[in-house]
Amino acid sequence: MNFKFHSSLRFRFLLASTLVEVVMLGLLLANSVRLINDAMVSSADHAVQQMVPMLNVIAGTNIVTGDLATLQDNLNAIVGKGEKGLTYVVIDDLDGERVLAGGVKSEAIPQTHSDLSAALSEPVVHVSRPITLGGQTVGTMRFGLSTTVIASARAALLRQGGLIAAIEIVLTFVLLSLLGYWLTYQLLAFVESSRAVAEGRFDRLLPVKGRDEVAQLARNFNRMTIAVRERIDALAQSEAEFRALFAQAAVGIAHFSLDYQVIRANAKLGEILAFDHNAITNLTWPRLAGDGEGSAWPSLLAACEELRKGARISIESEALWQRHDGSSCTVRTTISLYRNAVAEPVYFIAVVQDISAEKAAQAEIAHYRQHLEDLVAARTADLAVANRELEAFSYSVSHDLRTPVRTIGSFASILRGYVGRQLDAEGHDFL
Repeated sequence: MNFKFHSSLRFRFLLASTLVEVVMLGLLLANSVRLINDAMVSSADHAVQQMVPMLNVIAGTNIVTGDLATLQDNLNAIVGKGEKGLTYVVIDDLDGERVLAGGVKSEAIPQTHSDLSAALSEPVVHVSRPITLGGQTVGTMRFGLSTTVIASARAALLRQGGLIAAIEIVLTFVLLSLLGYWLTYQLLAFVESSRAVAEGRFDRLLPVKGRDEVAQLARNFNRMTIAVRERIDALAQSEAEFRALFAQAAVGIAHFSLDYQVIRANAKLGEILAFDHNAITNLTWPRLAGDGEGSAWPSLLAACEELRKGARISIESEALWQRHDGSSCTVRTTISLYRNAVAEPVYFIAVVQDISAEKAAQAEIAHYRQHLEDLVAARTADLAVANRELEAFSYSVSHDLRTPVRTIGSFASILRGYVGRQLDAEGHDFL
């Protein structure tokens, strides 16, 4: 099996299937990440919504009463427990001055985030909200919420999803490889058999196993191969018969193209024209038929054009042709046109018969007929003369019965003259 894997159907099948699998899993993971991010934003927003009222209650009362020590203890307790992921709390008065803080490790507090979805990529979300008591703003609270738990959950989900996707891709690739191998193995058997058929070897039939589509295709392919073999054998036999008929025909046969170039000719045509029939194929039909002065080719050309256009079925003509050795012969030519399955003209077929002997025989018969006619006329004239002489003799006998000897002598002379003329006409000597 001589083929390149990257150009095989199996490779393309695997590549297309794997690409589809990767694209679909990629879309699935992207959608999962989007859903996780939405859940993280919702969770962070929920935590903020819970944290703000609690801090507002704790900080608002203590700020108004000035009990900052209790507020500090409460903040340290809340931050120390890490409730709701709270990492620090800073309380500012209305002037923006820090009143107290819990869980703060430095004086600098990062800028608060106005968009929670954009802040989830950082380890801490910084939030700022006003402190109100009785509908009045008494200060500002700033606190940080840790995103570590949510980020860990997202990372674990992505890691597990990626692992599952990788396993799915590997399993899909393996299964599709096995399926592709089975399919291409069957297809390669078809390729080998079709190559054998193309090379003229019809003994490479496919094994047929099962009743699936591949088995049905193999069964139909085998039937087609057998039918093609039988058809080719029949065509070969027909061609052999045609070649034998063409080569051994008792008349000259030539095929010439639509531009009147001789395509092939049999040996009999070469014999008629005193030509090597292999050399005839180098000639044009006008040159072969004689296109010199007095030639019948112009009228024959017009007839061929009518034949080509379908105005007539065939052409029959008799003409005197000049043979290659300088002698001449009279030939009878019948020209027809071969058309293909869609009735398009392909080439002309000319059947040439040497009728020189026939013409000579006809001339001899005409000459002999004329001789017989002349002979009959001469004998008719002799009979007329003899009849006149007999009439004269009869008349003389009836009027002169006294001279029998002379009468008998005259009769004998008349009879001798008539018989002598007949024998002379036939070429015999009369004694």
